Amino acid sequence: MRFRHAAAIAAALAVQLTCVVPAQAQYYGGYFSTLQLINELGNMPSDVACQKGTPPSVNAVAATRSVAMTQVRGYWDALSSGGSPLGFFLIDKHVRWTFGTTVLDKKTLGSIKDPWVVAGSNLVTEPAGYALAGDGLTAVGQWHVLDASGQVVGTYHATFNMTKQQPRISTLQLIPPQSWVDPVAQYCHKPGDVNGYRLKLAREGVAFAAPRLAAARQDENAAQVRAEKTTAAAAAARGDAAKQEAARKANADLAVATNSARAYQTMSDKSQSELDAALADQARLDALRVAGGQAPAQTAKP
Repeated sequence: MRFRHAAAIAAALAVQLTCVVPAQAQYYGGYFSTLQLINELGNMPSDVACQKGTPPSVNAVAATRSVAMTQVRGYWDALSSGGSPLGFFLIDKHVRWTFGTTVLDKKTLGSIKDPWVVAGSNLVTEPAGYALAGDGLTAVGQWHVLDASGQVVGTYHATFNMTKQQPRISTLQLIPPQSWVDPVAQYCHKPGDVNGYRLKLAREGVAFAAPRLAAARQDENAAQVRAEKTTAAAAAARGDAAKQEAARKANADLAVATNSARAYQTMSDKSQSELDAALADQARLDALRVAGGQAPAQTAKP
């Protein structure tokens, strides 16, 4: 199954990127032609692959990353020059600008006072982390801000809506150095959802395989008994064609039952392994959250 909004996403990003490079330009040094972008975003992972954390193509990620970098840099430059950054936001009911207890929405966004945009400070244009949703509709990224000495004073955590004519910042959160925010990771529909999907799919796999494996093992055991019984009878009456045929059929049935049991065992083992891995990943993230961890500003290199 392919996602319905791919063409809309491609068209939106094409509009954005034509402001940066000519539409006829071929991919070179990180730039993409409109046709290439449409092809890339029209080839998103299937929904199951998306839920398992399969990312979009490298080209699609690179192209949307360029758009995101343009928006965050535009926000910074606008404030630095005393202008308004509103043009870099998607002004709808979801838009938010957050710093500590200050939360601005579409009605109050014009009152942004960014404490990091001061003389001597600098935005690192390259994101510390960036991910395009597996469905291609949104993206998330983190950008560091440095002081005059080159030390990280904070991190912008931004989300982007990729479905409008001009992709813009949807939310921008200012993360101080001593605060925690989950690191950027691949997601499918919403940030942080992949491990939940992994847990759900793995648990469903275990639940699906368990009763079928048990039944297959019972069938295999019963087939084993029949095969042994008919084989012994055939060995004792080598001239009896009916008993020879019964033994042949019983052993063929045993082979089928054994293959079926092995297949369900493989399915069960794979699902259990995936469940164990997803549980371990979730436990590690939960431990970091409980401990407070280190903020991305402290762990990622500018």
